[in-house]
Amino acid sequence: MRSELNFLRQTVYLTFDKIVQFSGGYKKYPRVYGIATVTGGLRNYIGYVGGACKQDYLAAIAASFPDQSPQEHKKILAAYWRDHQKMFLELFMYPQMTAENISDLVDLQGRGNLQKAASEGKGAILPVPHFGNIRLLHYALALYGYPISVVSSGYTDDPEVVRRFKLKETSKVHDVGFRGDNPKWIIEALKGNRMIQIASTAEAGNTGVEVDFMNRKLFLTSGWVRLAITSGAPVLPTYIVRGADNRHTIYVEPEFPLIEGKNRAETARLTAQALLEHLESVYRAHPHLIDWMSWHNRLREAEEHFKP
Repeated sequence: MRSELNFLRQTVYLTFDKIVQFSGGYKKYPRVYGIATVTGGLRNYIGYVGGACKQDYLAAIAASFPDQSPQEHKKILAAYWRDHQKMFLELFMYPQMTAENISDLVDLQGRGNLQKAASEGKGAILPVPHFGNIRLLHYALALYGYPISVVSSGYTDDPEVVRRFKLKETSKVHDVGFRGDNPKWIIEALKGNRMIQIASTAEAGNTGVEVDFMNRKLFLTSGWVRLAITSGAPVLPTYIVRGADNRHTIYVEPEFPLIEGKNRAETARLTAQALLEHLESVYRAHPHLIDWMSWHNRLREAEEHFKP
């Protein structure tokens, strides 16, 4: 079964790569997004995989946005799938993005915060939520000239062509390390004054903390906080937003203070909670940019963690 699924995924990736290039690729990205609008509509109706159905997604949206109507929940989900497909097709445009043309698609706000962190010489930790195109975020930062390193999934169960588009293209412009690796490489990167993009809403792993976010109780990672405690590197909240014109803006905020607790574990929990509270207004302003697929995974993990 897995071999058949991998063959299907490989076929999908190779087919859409050809479609994107035939449509003009990065130079004609509005055309590519037009295709994504169509495929996003199809995903909204028939594209539910991984054990979650449409009603699961709608229930998750309703729990976080209880003041909105069921019709609004359906609109959020439809818009999410359109954005999801735009992110998917952006995979096939990365090789055509350069330092000279990245500003055609991606703006960067908060350069002064990055420069201030660089001047202090301790590197920086960018805790990025699963919101918007987080792969484009680190790719663009690298093309803008910032020394970025990324903590990523290794996609070890995926076919080679999927790893090529998800990892090999981005690793040409910045360093990539993998979850589960010895974190010593991250400390060394920070000592070298590099910036580390690490997920702030990933699975808990060995550093899980219980948090309240978007009307839900979740069990999320606090690895990024523990890195900040260990290294002394500043934490710069960072996220990416796609606008109505399909152009993206990366926001890098000023240093976020650690919330001191009575011990390391409490500091990690309090700081993780504070960052999520800080980001909640962004989530509520752009609900279609929330990665509802990842969110559903976090809900399942929380259900397992909190069950009696």
